[in-house]
Amino acid sequence: MDKAKRINTKKIVAIIFVAMIMVFFVSIITRFILSAVFGITLGNNASVDENSQIPTGTDWSEEYPFSDEYRFKYLMNDDGKTVEIKQTKYEKYNEKVGKIKDRIEEYSTTLLMGRMKFVELNATVNKLVGMKLITGTDSVVVMKNGQLTYESTEQDTGYAAESTKWFADILKSKGIDLMYIQSPSKENKFDDQLPDGVTDYYNINADELLKKLGEKGVKTIDLRPMLNDEAEDYSDCFFRTDHHWKPTTGVWAAGKIAEALNESCGYSIDPSLGDISNYNVKIYKDYCLGTQGKKVTLNYTDPEDFQLVYPKKDMSFTANYSNEKKITGGYTEALLDMNELSRIDYYNLSTYSTYLYGNKALRQIKNNDLHDGKRLLIIGDSFCHCVAPCLATGIEYLDFLDIRYFNGSVINYIEQTRPDTVIINYNPSSINSDSSLGGTFNFE
Repeated sequence: MDKAKRINTKKIVAIIFVAMIMVFFVSIITRFILSAVFGITLGNNASVDENSQIPTGTDWSEEYPFSDEYRFKYLMNDDGKTVEIKQTKYEKYNEKVGKIKDRIEEYSTTLLMGRMKFVELNATVNKLVGMKLITGTDSVVVMKNGQLTYESTEQDTGYAAESTKWFADILKSKGIDLMYIQSPSKENKFDDQLPDGVTDYYNINADELLKKLGEKGVKTIDLRPMLNDEAEDYSDCFFRTDHHWKPTTGVWAAGKIAEALNESCGYSIDPSLGDISNYNVKIYKDYCLGTQGKKVTLNYTDPEDFQLVYPKKDMSFTANYSNEKKITGGYTEALLDMNELSRIDYYNLSTYSTYLYGNKALRQIKNNDLHDGKRLLIIGDSFCHCVAPCLATGIEYLDFLDIRYFNGSVINYIEQTRPDTVIINYNPSSINSDSSLGGTFNFE
């Protein structure tokens, strides 16, 4: 090939490359405009999981405004002294840049034409070479037992412990009980199934937090050893392709929480609500591809069965979902979103969101068949989606706040609703040191 031909070939390659880049950006800009401005979504490019369904709409700070009287301003340092948290100009700049980066990353992935084809191709390569750590926005780890999980990181639990103690003291002054309940994760603390070289920080973080809360006199309940001792197969208590536990495990957890409320807080909850024999379990064959399964795609893993669990006994509930919808009916009508099971759509539906209609800032559930006057507030994460409905069968009033999406004052909400007991119920992945509004341990 002579010199002129080589130059022409390079020019053609360069033109093709530039054209591909232009198509890439035009695709993203077009889809962003259609999605953000006109609300139109094209194609089946983005895998939708439960974590991506972020609630929007209600400004809770108007209904539940903050008070200067209840501002948590301090954090315990390693010397046991309190230091005021002040965000520097550099940190504020970093935060703004980080948000811009996240938006760009979101648009360049979820809005990229044909994105899933590239993700599936990457998954195929990872599977062929036997990768046990599939890197990405959230790195997915293949455990020794074949289950998928997320890579965990070490967290500073000092803020979480101090903030919880501060919150507990405020509730005590108002005559309200507080319990911190630690849900387990897929990583069994007592049987390490992670591949060599991967550390289970989820359980390390949970151990540290529970230790600090105990030292501060906060009542805690650790469900991890209970599940390890009572489960026939610990790994089968969780979805293979999703980070959540199965709804049947949620029934078990509801029973344990009910026992604790009866013993420590003066409730008279029917303990049989934690007995799976009192529930119907309908299996949806190969319906579920969980959050981790969506990230590695069907080219890497197979779908799994999904359980729809509901009581055999007929009951009536009235459920208010973030002031967006109010439903009165039986368990399946008021507490389950059956639309998520209307068809199989692995990348665009989240079967776990069947329970309590997925992520919401606030759910308020009234059991119309009970009249004990008891009111329970759960501050929890998505693990509670299949726990709270079971508990609602034994309590007249149950409120469920997910403060990741609640921009109002938690304490103001408590003052207005006056619960008898507050439960903080998190799985280990929710433990962090995020002190901002929306952080899992910001109880202001």
